[in-house]
Amino acid sequence: MSLVEWRRLGLIEREWGMYQALSEHYGRIVVMSYGEDAAEREVAGTLSPSPIVVAPADAPEAPARVAAALGDATSVVVKTNQMDGVGPAIRTAKWLRSRGACVGLVGRGGYLRSRFAADQCGAASRQAMEAAAEEHELCAAADVVVGTTPEMTHALAWRYGVAFEWTRVVPNYVLVQGSTTCAAERDPVVLYAGQLVARKRVEMLIEACSRLGEENRGRLTLSIIGEGPEESRLRSLCGDLGVNAVFEKRIGHAELLRRMSRAAVYAQASALEGHPKTVIEAMASGAAVVVTDSPGMGEVITHGVTGLRVEPHAGAIADAIDLLLNDEPWREQMGHAAAHVAQERFGLRSILPREVEAHRLAMSSAGRFVRPDTGVRWDPSLPDMGIDSAGAWERSLTAFARHLDPEHAERVLGQVEATARGLRESAARERRATA
Repeated sequence: MSLVEWRRLGLIEREWGMYQALSEHYGRIVVMSYGEDAAEREVAGTLSPSPIVVAPADAPEAPARVAAALGDATSVVVKTNQMDGVGPAIRTAKWLRSRGACVGLVGRGGYLRSRFAADQCGAASRQAMEAAAEEHELCAAADVVVGTTPEMTHALAWRYGVAFEWTRVVPNYVLVQGSTTCAAERDPVVLYAGQLVARKRVEMLIEACSRLGEENRGRLTLSIIGEGPEESRLRSLCGDLGVNAVFEKRIGHAELLRRMSRAAVYAQASALEGHPKTVIEAMASGAAVVVTDSPGMGEVITHGVTGLRVEPHAGAIADAIDLLLNDEPWREQMGHAAAHVAQERFGLRSILPREVEAHRLAMSSAGRFVRPDTGVRWDPSLPDMGIDSAGAWERSLTAFARHLDPEHAERVLGQVEATARGLRESAARERRATA
């Protein structure tokens, strides 16, 4: 990602909020970005405080340029924003340490990219293996590993051998503060903002709007803000189902929050999320929120209090939207509760101390703690998977074997086969002994 792309996608105000708050704790901020140097510096000049930019981040001379930008600084935190493209952060931390600086490396990610890649491309796919390898590299190098949810940090700790005390949960934050628009003054709009990709299941929202009661269907607008490969198909579906939908490209963050503050309902039907920023932003804006009860989505909603979690099919979503549109006092109560909870739990002023504490923890280690090589680790849920566990073991072994040269793979898999044969024979003897 780059500052230029953050600006194009309308994300720069939201993403820079944390670094603006952190600037009170640091002498200077250097951004390693994956854009062109001149364009990145132009965007950086619009930010407050204006960071020093080193771009492109993966250039061989980038670590030396960071060192030059830091001047005589002897205490440095290096932090990743996500868990992909992390090589420059690791190399820079090593470079600065080799020149005598005390450096804490914070390996932060907003979501478990290997899981998303496995969901999209398959558990044994090249994409999933590459994402896992990069996560492993970062977790092995980082002084502290930061995720947005306990589930994420637990998964990283288990997979890559990170001790629990060197992980921290720092949720995504919202910039919304203060009172919200009352339900009676909101527009008859169901809003969705995000990527138009298969995982987001926007077609489920479109079908749900086609199933609303006659009165609601006639006055409602489905507002879809985003871009992606599914856009053409989704537009056609709206036409086929007679849904009154308005499609827009990504918009600035301030404008998105304004739309959320005016929409009667915010809805999202994703099959998989990490810690969904747009959902908690919609909550903080006082919208009545409807989400599908799927991984990463339900954790931020208390059903019936701060939003509605429903089964992932169009009929359930339609019923939820109809109920909310037909019950203004309930929408008012739910929106008010959602705003209060989201602002208190995820407001930047609440999240900033957790971020700072993670930085301090990283500095307490600053490269002095070396984690042992944990080798291969298996998902602890495997024994509980019943008959499906065979497929999980097969995928795990396949992915592992692909990392080896053919001769090594043949030897390792031969040992696995011999072990499995011995276990079968032992299980058979035990079964005969107890028969």
